[in-house]
Amino acid sequence: NNPQEVRIMAGLEISNVIPIDPRFVSVAHADPGSVRDSFGFACGHAEPSEKGVVSVIDVVLEWLPKELGKGRRAIVDYLNAEEIILELCKARKVNNLTFDQFDSQGFIQSLWRNGVPTKKLHFASGNQFAMYENLRLKINQGLVKIPNHETLVEELKSLQINSSGTRVDHPHNKDSSILGRGKISKDLADCVAVVVWHISKQERVFTRDTSAHFNPDMSGSAQALFNSRYQSKIDWRFR
Repeated sequence: NNPQEVRIMAGLEISNVIPIDPRFVSVAHADPGSVRDSFGFACGHAEPSEKGVVSVIDVVLEWLPKELGKGRRAIVDYLNAEEIILELCKARKVNNLTFDQFDSQGFIQSLWRNGVPTKKLHFASGNQFAMYENLRLKINQGLVKIPNHETLVEELKSLQINSSGTRVDHPHNKDSSILGRGKISKDLADCVAVVVWHISKQERVFTRDTSAHFNPDMSGSAQALFNSRYQSKIDWRFR
């Protein structure tokens, strides 16, 4: 080891973490990446509406590795990611946090020791297609609210089915329209698809006061933008 070596890590800083309404609990999913792929994280909860149970994605975070030039690269700071995820899980009352199976065992063990129900999720082709099909249907039914997150929206717009019709993927070797991002991926889209899947499978446990009134109008800026401009792009299977 070179004691003079300087290593640059890609981390995040958050402030003013808002606790979730005590009537709700949340679910979350993380997809670790460090050198080439981003580290994605999404958290959401369910809210009743006249249309049905709405999956509200209220946290989307990305740790993005950066090319620094001259063969140097800022990799994702895993300690920073763990600290932030732990803080968010406590504030948002996460009762089910899953991780992609790659590079996740350390996170799972550490967060579990800190009281966060955490486990590994096998994102195999069969599961993956079912999760994305569920996401597509829920979005087209107006039962998903997402933040107006530029990278997430681009990933959702770019999704495509592979030639065998068994897996949803991102376009290969297509540059992102977002400055400094490189190629389009689907790290955040994967996280959102899993969170909506969790909510869809356990809708009853996410709302403790189903008599509470919530405005069913889904015309908020992010949702209206997604529905009006991108809904046709999410109809992968039946085009």
